[in-house]
Amino acid sequence: MQPKLFLRMLGVCSFPLATAAFAEDNRGGDAQAETPAAMARLFDCREVVDSQERLACYDREVNHVYQAQASKDLIIADREQVEETKKGLFGFSLPKLGIFGGDDEKEAVKSVTLELSGARKMANGRYILTMRDGAQWMQTDSTLVLRDPEVGEEVVISRASMGSFMAKIGTRRSFRVKRVE
Repeated sequence: MQPKLFLRMLGVCSFPLATAAFAEDNRGGDAQAETPAAMARLFDCREVVDSQERLACYDREVNHVYQAQASKDLIIADREQVEETKKGLFGFSLPKLGIFGGDDEKEAVKSVTLELSGARKMANGRYILTMRDGAQWMQTDSTLVLRDPEVGEEVVISRASMGSFMAKIGTRRSFRVKRVE
């Protein structure tokens, strides 16, 4: 999913996100409170003792989950999809919504490796870097970037201190950047 589209979805509507990994790793307690209602009802079917009633419960609730997913009221993603989305949103300041199964620092993306699809030098001598995935990063410091960046080069963008980011193109010196698109 394109980061812009995902951000628009976040801004326009509120939706529950359930991950298959979360469903498998549901440890109860406050995690249960985060489980979307459609999934919670499905999980509740486990408690039905009679096998015929349990099967009927599963059939009914799976149909509800299917309908909720088809109408986009429920988004189901596996861990790999969540990680790809996190990488695509890397660099944006987003509120802590808990939609990725937790906003824990240890789960935060620390750096991404991207492929450069274009670089434009601004009048002030700083660069705007466009990546293959459409992300744009703007240089925010005055670090001299020796040799103009070339299409296809690998760019590593890492978290730095106080919410900032550093970019490193190949073997050149790192410089401070911010995500602009």
